[in-house]
Amino acid sequence: ESAVAELADAIARLKRETVLCEQCFDLTDQTPCEICRDSRRDASLLCVVEEPADLAAIEKSGRYRGLYHVLGGAFAPIDGVGPGELRVKELEQRVRARGVRTIHYVSPTVWAWREGRVKHVAAAADRVLALFPFEAPFYQQHDVPVDFVGHPLADQLAPGDRSAAREQLGLPLDREVVAFLPGSRAGEVVPLMQRFAAAAGWLQARRPELQFVVPVAKASLRPLIEAAIADQPRPEQWTLIDGQAQQAMTAADLVVLASGTATLECLLLGRPMVVTYTVSPFTHFLLRGIGMLKVRHVSLPNLLCPEPLVPELLQSEAAPENLGAQVFRYLEQAHLRHEQCAAFDLAREQLRCNAAERAADAVIAELQSAGD
Repeated sequence: ESAVAELADAIARLKRETVLCEQCFDLTDQTPCEICRDSRRDASLLCVVEEPADLAAIEKSGRYRGLYHVLGGAFAPIDGVGPGELRVKELEQRVRARGVRTIHYVSPTVWAWREGRVKHVAAAADRVLALFPFEAPFYQQHDVPVDFVGHPLADQLAPGDRSAAREQLGLPLDREVVAFLPGSRAGEVVPLMQRFAAAAGWLQARRPELQFVVPVAKASLRPLIEAAIADQPRPEQWTLIDGQAQQAMTAADLVVLASGTATLECLLLGRPMVVTYTVSPFTHFLLRGIGMLKVRHVSLPNLLCPEPLVPELLQSEAAPENLGAQVFRYLEQAHLRHEQCAAFDLAREQLRCNAAERAADAVIAELQSAGD
């Protein structure tokens, strides 16, 4: 018992004494850490790693004598891990403090919520390269140099052949197809799929020949999605596919999805959609009640098009019968789908401007201005 108690005390002491280095964010017992304090290190070299364990592995080799920056994880958009969840801002500030000009490519959503974060962007970057046209005026209002360069997805995606997509996915050519996209986060997939399944049941009572397709973002989500549709009266009218979300959208007459990047993909693919999303009551209060959310609409298509054409069923409006009724309305009234698609065509052309080349030109121009 004495040995166990000593071990527990040692672990507790280690936890109390371990902190993050204020410069590189490695685990250390004092900050700055030993590496950052070492004047013999080559400060012109900065190795960016995901986790402290990666730093330790490189140090063990004894061959690298520069400094480090620990991001605190890996980019994983499918799991919702982007620059905002990692120490990218700190990396920009650290590099810029050394006199290196920095360009922030892909703006954080400061225009949508927590607008005060734009000050951090201004402090970390010499210029922002914006993917969306409405971002440029926002940064200009805050005196942040900005260039709109277009969205790289717009250079890659375009409306495809619906029949070919259906054949590839094994979907019937002679029936209406609704695609449900529940996302990739387990905590969101379950409530969304339950709502989708209930809405599908409502629809099938009125349009019994409807087919449904659900792209499964990763294997671990399949059991959750299967459980959500287990009680459906016509399981043969459901098709679950591994990934291939863009193919599923292309194949569908209408797409139902949560707000997010998938709505942009759907716009670029030229498919009509209905958007639904819910958050906790407390989060909703923060976003709407006290005005943290600065935009009237949550889906990118409604922000990109001249007028909002995509139904957004949020919070209490997202009840399955409401969702089913909106889908039914868009299936019944083809002109509503055509209006969306026409607006999407215009938005796609605005976003499609060879983003990679324009971004490269902006980087070169910034470097040239630095040398003048």
